Formats: sequence, C-alpha cells, structure tokens
Amino acid sequence: MLPRDAEVLDCLRKKGSRALSFGDLVKGLGVREAEEEAFREKLDLLERRGEIVRVRGHRSWCGLGGASWVPGTLAIVLGFVPAHFIAHSREASAYRDLDARLVSIQSNADTPEAWATLDKTRADFLDRKHEERRNIALMALAIWALVGGAIGYGWFKRVPWDEL
Repeated sequence: MLPRDAEVLDCLRKKGSRALSFGDLVKGLGVREAEEEAFREKLDLLERRGEIVRVRGHRSWCGLGGASWVPGTLAIVLGFVPAHFIAHSREASAYRDLDARLVSIQSNADTPEAWATLDKTRADFLDRKHEERRNIALMALAIWALVGGAIGYGWFKRVPWDEL
C-alpha cells in the first residue's frame, strides 16, 4: 500500500533531511518494489500541486519549508528597536561632548592668531562628528544584526515547535 501524502511530506520535511533520493524515499517509507511506479506518480502529483520540489541536478526530492515569513520579519523589526535607541543615545552624548569642547575653544579665542585657527578647528571637529556618526552607524548595524539573528536563531532553531 502506498504511503499517504502526509507521510511523504513528513519524511521530506523531517528536521535534518535536506533532499532525499527516490531510493531513500522508497526505503524510508517502506514502498514495495511493485508499487514504485505508482509512488513515482504520487511524487509527480505532489510536485504539480507545489508541495514538494524535484532537485534536478541531484535526482532527489525536497519538501518545501513550512516556515512563515512573519517570524523572520519580527526578528528584523525587534532587532532594530534596541539598535535604534542605543545609537540615538550614543549620538546625542558624542555630539554633546564635541560641541562643548568646540564652544570652549571658541570662547577662549581672544587673539587674532587664535581667531585664525578657528576655521581649521571647526573643520577638525566636523570631521570628528562624521567619524563618530560612521562608528555609531556601524555599531547600530552590528547590534541590529546580532539581536535580530539571536531572535531568529531562537525562533527557528532552539524552540522545539514540533513538540509543543
């Protein structure tokens, strides 16, 4: 007797199995030799319905993943939140320190020579601000990737959804 569609899909979607050859499917599902041709037709029907995919280069079959795009999207969005707040607070404090030092230097300029160097000093401080902005952006992207990746890893790899 041929295995039910659900049994074939469970075999192909089993954790740890990527693509299974026809022989592996026959052996794994206990299909008798006399039923192999009917089993091939069943696989073709499942492929036409879009439930499995034939991997042509390897002569094997692969079940389409049942993972939803919603958890991945949530991982990306939830990873953005701490990155945004950390970057915002770092940016405010970094700019405040640079601006305070620049104001101090400008207020202490009381000679013509000191006034002549203010343009270069302002340009240097502007370059430092750009460098700080770049560093903060890189740090925020790293936090975003780490937090989003950790959430995704926990959701897709560590939570035993099959056992719940």
